[in-house]
Amino acid sequence: MIKPKTRTFGMRHGIQRHGGSVIHAFTLTVLLLMWFPIATLVILSVSGDGLLAFPPQSLTLDWYIDVFTSDRAKDAIFNTLKIGLVATPISITVATLTVIGIEKYEFRGKPLVLLLVIAKLLIPGVVGAVAVFQAAEAIGIQGYWVVVLVHVIATLPFASLVMLETFSNFDESIEAAAMDLGANEITTFRTVTIPNMITGIIAATLLTFTFSFNEFIYTYFVRNTGTTTLPVYLWNRITYGLDPSINAISVIFLVVATALIALTAAVSSVRKLIT
Repeated sequence: MIKPKTRTFGMRHGIQRHGGSVIHAFTLTVLLLMWFPIATLVILSVSGDGLLAFPPQSLTLDWYIDVFTSDRAKDAIFNTLKIGLVATPISITVATLTVIGIEKYEFRGKPLVLLLVIAKLLIPGVVGAVAVFQAAEAIGIQGYWVVVLVHVIATLPFASLVMLETFSNFDESIEAAAMDLGANEITTFRTVTIPNMITGIIAATLLTFTFSFNEFIYTYFVRNTGTTTLPVYLWNRITYGLDPSINAISVIFLVVATALIALTAAVSSVRKLIT
């Protein structure tokens, strides 16, 4: 009886070993398919050939210099930052107050309110962009503030999801203790609620700014000559024809977005350790 068991164990061990090798190979293939285009983009961004040929015969940083010395590129970067730095606090404030209202108070239609906040994620971007464009035209909002508005609309569901998760880990007994000691609701909110949610708010802020930084569809529909953001500027350059400076812009885009996501992950890790 010992030999069959040993043989069975050996067969099972062999299947697991070979199965693990297949899974590892499959995973490696998927990672290569995902990251090879990015690696190619980075390499071509320093190509000195002036052509989109791979591999490049020489290397240069001229395309990055071209981006940072171009007035249109600098304006696009400035617009992206300006819009993001205004839209992000608005989105975070609305998301925080909405989530606190949903989580702390009972009222009719509460599930519907939560659904309406999150359902935006299920609406195709083009459909939402057309709707916002037509609404802005009907109301008469134009220029910078309509772009800020669409960025708030586009990022609010993501901010709300992060704040929902943050509030779910919040110990409401701390608020009750503060109010038992004589603090009113405003003082409790300012000195207890917000400080205890600060890491979640920071994580939501970074994630929201990342989405604002990357936002293209909504911005493309409502932009004008003074509100062209970096994604729209990149798209315009592509439609006029490919050149190596497009790769440099894309790499800058990639580095900033990756840094923001990494920072968000770091803040989230700290928040989990604290809670």
